[in-house]
Amino acid sequence: ALSPIPFRPREVRRIANLRYGEHRRHRLDVYHRRDRPAGGPVLLYLHGGGYYSGSKHHEGRALLHDLAQRGWVCVSATYRLRPRADFEDHLADARAALAWTREHASEHGGDPSTLVMAGSSAGAHLTSLLAVEDDTPLSAAICLYGYYGRYYGRTADEAATSTPFALPAAGAPPVFIAHGDHDTWTSASDARRLTAKLRRESGGPVVGLELP
Repeated sequence: ALSPIPFRPREVRRIANLRYGEHRRHRLDVYHRRDRPAGGPVLLYLHGGGYYSGSKHHEGRALLHDLAQRGWVCVSATYRLRPRADFEDHLADARAALAWTREHASEHGGDPSTLVMAGSSAGAHLTSLLAVEDDTPLSAAICLYGYYGRYYGRTADEAATSTPFALPAAGAPPVFIAHGDHDTWTSASDARRLTAKLRRESGGPVVGLELP
C-alpha cells in the first residue's frame, strides 16, 4: 500500500544485465519461474521515456512479474537513447533485442514459437512499427500509452519510415492498444487512429482499451 513498485514474487527469478549487443545500453533482464517449466510463452518488453530516458529497471515490472509467475519467460531490454542515438539506432536495437529473445528464450524455459512484443510510450512506438513489418513474425503486440507519429522533426520524405500510419498493416498480428483518455503527454487520438487502421487493414483481432 505504501509503494507503487511491486516486489518480485519469490517464485520469480531475474537474470540481470545480459548482453544482446556491444553498446553499454545493449542489456536485458530475463524473468522466469524458479522451477522453470518448459515451453512457456515468451514476452519482450521495451520501456518508454520519449527516447531520451528510461530503463529496463523502472517500467512494466508488475506485468513482467505476473506473467513470469504464470510460467512465461519475460525479457525486458534497454536501448540507446537521444541525443547520442537516432531513430535508426532505436529501431536496430529493438530488432536486435527481438532476435536475441527468439534465439535464447529456450535456454530459460521459453518457447519462442509464441513470442509477444510489448512496450510503453516510446517502447510502444517501436512495438507498433515491428508489428506491421512483414519480416517480423510476432504472435501478438501490446502497445501501452504509446506515441505513434513520426520521430522528432521528421517529415514524409524521411529515409526510414518512423510511423506505423505510413506502413501497410495487412500482416500485423493480434494487437492490444491501451491508453488513458486524458493523457497529456501522448494523445489518445493517435491510439484511436492506430486501432482503426489495424482493424481496417490487418483482418486479425485488434483490441483498443481507453481508460478514464
